[in-house]
Amino acid sequence: MTHDGADAASSEPETQSESESESESNPGQPRQQLDILLSNLAARGWKKSGAVKEVPVGDRGTYFMATYKKQGWTLNARHSTLSAWNQ
Repeated sequence: MTHDGADAASSEPETQSESESESESNPGQPRQQLDILLSNLAARGWKKSGAVKEVPVGDRGTYFMATYKKQGWTLNARHSTLSAWNQ
C-alpha cells in the first residue's frame, strides 16, 4: 500500500495528462504547472493547512509557499519564479 492509501499492486500506472506534458514542454508556464500540482494534491486528499503565502521578490519574481496535510503527513510546497533558484 502506498502512503496515500492506494494499493500499488492494483493501481494503474500513472500517466501524464496532455495538459501536464504541454506545460512541461513550455517552461514559460511555471505557475500553470504549480496550479496543476496543487490540484492533484487536493484530488488525492491533501488538505491545505494554514495560509498560502505568495510574495514578490523585488521586481524579479515571486515566492510561493503552502502547507498540506494528510493522515499525519505534512508536505511543504514551495515555488519560486527566480531563475537563479530554479537552476
